[in-house]
Amino acid sequence: MRIKEIRKARNIQQKVLANELGIRQNTLSQYETGVREPDLEMLCKIANKLDVSVGYLLGQEEEQKEPTPAAGDGLSPLDQRLNELLAAADGKTKQAMIAFLEQFQKP
Repeated sequence: MRIKEIRKARNIQQKVLANELGIRQNTLSQYETGVREPDLEMLCKIANKLDVSVGYLLGQEEEQKEPTPAAGDGLSPLDQRLNELLAAADGKTKQAMIAFLEQFQKP
């Protein structure tokens, strides 16, 4: 399976992808190393998140479709990092981050 290869090519952290998929990071790690196999539903979710076909993900196809621009495309590295941290945070942490950042807004 090509999960790790594609994830790294897309510059997506394992923790961020796992969060977006609604699974634990160690589960994604096990998928990437072949210790566990994702079920069909999860396989489709992974392919969609990585913007590739299931066949390509499984190594059955050589050609992959052109990726659509990622949410971080065109952003500065600092903005990309903020987006990664926000994506990985739980609801309570996100609320705290927003409250903290709002303190710095000009009236």
